[in-house]
Amino acid sequence: MIYEMLNELFTPLLQRVFVSLSEPVTGTDDHVQLTDLRREFLNFILIILNNDLGQVLVSEGKKTTLDLLLGVLR
Repeated sequence: MIYEMLNELFTPLLQRVFVSLSEPVTGTDDHVQLTDLRREFLNFILIILNNDLGQVLVSEGKKTTLDLLLGVLR
């Protein structure tokens, strides 16, 4: 049940995160927020992997999303 819900919501969530990560940093507060977003996003991915839900990352139609995800995590 969790897999189906996460699979449905994962792509829109990633799109929102990628939009936020691509915004320009204009000050110290923006830099802190961007750093926090990156850290929490990585924690979210680790939670998915630790709970054996990694199939969400590679499910049907998510190849481009996975490529973007790997680019962000570099």
